[in-house]
Amino acid sequence: MAEADRLRIEIRSSEDTIAGLTSDPGAGAGDESAPDTSAKNITAG
Repeated sequence: MAEADRLRIEIRSSEDTIAGLTSDPGAGAGDESAPDTSAKNITAG
């Protein structure tokens, strides 16, 4: 397979992935399993 053909396939796959992500804007939003530590007080001892 020529390099250009391989790159075309890779670009098409990336475009399909991006289209899937942008078609469902709620996917993944707010699904973080990590705790929110932004409000914790950190003091040097």
